[in-house]
Amino acid sequence: MKIIKTLFALVFLTFLSCKKEDKSFETPEKVAAHTFEVLKNIDKKSNEEFLQEVMTYQEFKDLANNPNAKLGEIVKSNFESVSEEAYTDTSRRDFNDIKETGKTYNIDWSSITFSDFKHLVHEFDNMKGLRVETYFKNKDGQIYFVKSQSFYDGKGYRIVKLAEIEPKR
Repeated sequence: MKIIKTLFALVFLTFLSCKKEDKSFETPEKVAAHTFEVLKNIDKKSNEEFLQEVMTYQEFKDLANNPNAKLGEIVKSNFESVSEEAYTDTSRRDFNDIKETGKTYNIDWSSITFSDFKHLVHEFDNMKGLRVETYFKNKDGQIYFVKSQSFYDGKGYRIVKLAEIEPKR
């Protein structure tokens, strides 16, 4: 009986580890929570790891071509026209800006703690977007926030941009 339980646990854990991470979040709270997780130890991550946690170019194109996504015609058209090089350059710049701002403010990414979040849903003309400011506390007590932009993909919100660290005023 013990062998069967162990085997079942092993199969279950294998299944979980093989399951592709769903980066569609049902609520603004979950977007903020994921954003915070991306920021933890960001100074030790590569741009490729950052993209895997936020959105790869292929995922970006899949969102643009998703008939269930609420992008509106203008955003959809803009997304469809973005080249892989432009997407990679923008994401690399956003990623490096976060890391550089962290150095400027002496943010210890390994010890940040979640503080709060604010969000605003924009919904019109078949477009549903979400802007989130995710607040976190540095070990020195100073509170900062990072901005993210998401769009509804038919199941939840997909983060398409994560950038701009600012101190809370």
